[in-house]
Amino acid sequence: MTFSYLHIIPYFKVLVWYNYTMKKQANATGWGKVSRWYEKTVQDEKSTQQEVILPSLVPIFKNLVKDKVVLDLGCGTGFFIHTLLMSGAKKVVAVDLDSELLNVVKQKYQNTDKVEIIQADAEKLEGVATGSVDMIL
Repeated sequence: MTFSYLHIIPYFKVLVWYNYTMKKQANATGWGKVSRWYEKTVQDEKSTQQEVILPSLVPIFKNLVKDKVVLDLGCGTGFFIHTLLMSGAKKVVAVDLDSELLNVVKQKYQNTDKVEIIQADAEKLEGVATGSVDMIL
């Protein structure tokens, strides 16, 4: 049986949609208030994120992000940042509307210059210069 990345693409699209949708609603729903709980949950080795999502996306990331500046739009607590960097991304620009979610990202990546953190609305992207990124997640 030959492995095909095509079967993963629908899951990837759902993740992008979910990430974008949740971030648009972040302030309205209070998502930031559960940011610490969410971060702990997704880092659990037995979580769906760890057992299904990351193993499926790592091969795709390795082929797509090498030496690229990646905009993680609606980054939340930065779940994908580590994987993007380990897959060879030159830099990750983490954008989210919710300051509490971004505080988690700041704590995790305060000692690296490979992560730029910007608080902005995904529809306006203020603070992200045109042409400054190679791809958007």
